Amino acid sequence: MTELALTADERLVLHALELIVKIELQGAAGADRLNRKLAQWRAADTRHEQAWCEAMTRWTALSGMGNELRAHFPQVNQDGKNRRISRRRLLAWTLGTVGLASLGSGGSWYLHQPLYARSFRTGHTQTLVVTLPDAAGAATAATSLELNARTGIDVRLFRSRRLVILEQGDVRFSVLHDRSRPFFVQAGAGTVMVRGTTFTVSCRAGALTVAVEEGHVSFYRESSAEKIDPERTLADAELFGGQLLHLRDGTLEVLRQADASAVADWRNGWLNFNDVPLDEALAQINAYRQNPIRLADARAGMQRLTGRFRVASSYDMPRILTEILPLQSRTLPDGEVELRSRS
Repeated sequence: MTELALTADERLVLHALELIVKIELQGAAGADRLNRKLAQWRAADTRHEQAWCEAMTRWTALSGMGNELRAHFPQVNQDGKNRRISRRRLLAWTLGTVGLASLGSGGSWYLHQPLYARSFRTGHTQTLVVTLPDAAGAATAATSLELNARTGIDVRLFRSRRLVILEQGDVRFSVLHDRSRPFFVQAGAGTVMVRGTTFTVSCRAGALTVAVEEGHVSFYRESSAEKIDPERTLADAELFGGQLLHLRDGTLEVLRQADASAVADWRNGWLNFNDVPLDEALAQINAYRQNPIRLADARAGMQRLTGRFRVASSYDMPRILTEILPLQSRTLPDGEVELRSRS
């Protein structure tokens, strides 16, 4: 069998894993002694603590492994005496089960498990700021996400990449630059890739907008980030600061000069629309309404809306829209408002 070339840090992780496995196999008395030993080892060096955190991440990814461990390594012989497990056998089992980065084509199974996985949802009128645990050190600013109302995202941080899946809504990203871990945003029919920049992604009513305030992002007409190889996959558009992209019904439009910050003006309590189809605009407006505005006919949805409106005026928008567009409104018994084209 070929000897594995392990780094010093990886040896520390394996040592922590070995202690975790031994604790799992021991009875209560033995586990207490090993827990004290583990606590002393962690406290002896900051590298030990970091190694323990990584070991626990790998161990947690294999939840429910306790029963399988006991099946491989019975605790007690028939004579009632504890069975002594050789360090070599225990370490080999741990290596084979938990895996190392140095094993085989691109890494072992655990590398494909996220280090961090969370979902975030906001209700109507609610916004949220999320800081991701992806900073390299205490002096490094982590990635920050600002979620608009009625927004839903799933976050997955892996060892070699970072991924946000935007189900619907609006998110402004301030992404930590990390060349070794590219950052992907998967939204609707497209995916954005970035290593460090500030930009906003909006995905509502079947339309996708990407607005870059500073930095550089690549856009792919690909709904799965896993299919994108940053070194080989050709992007459908490259966006830089002050540029905006819009995708709807398969039509891709790139605006080379745009006020990208205006797309995230909801952060300041404003909604900005610049010649936007009304059905798209209503998806933004309804994020702040408990009783949404509906369209009674397709012609009404094709009306174009331009203007800057306060978020606080969302409940007065039916009246405002009928004053500036050829529309009429009526309130339905359930409280929703219906807009239809004037005859």
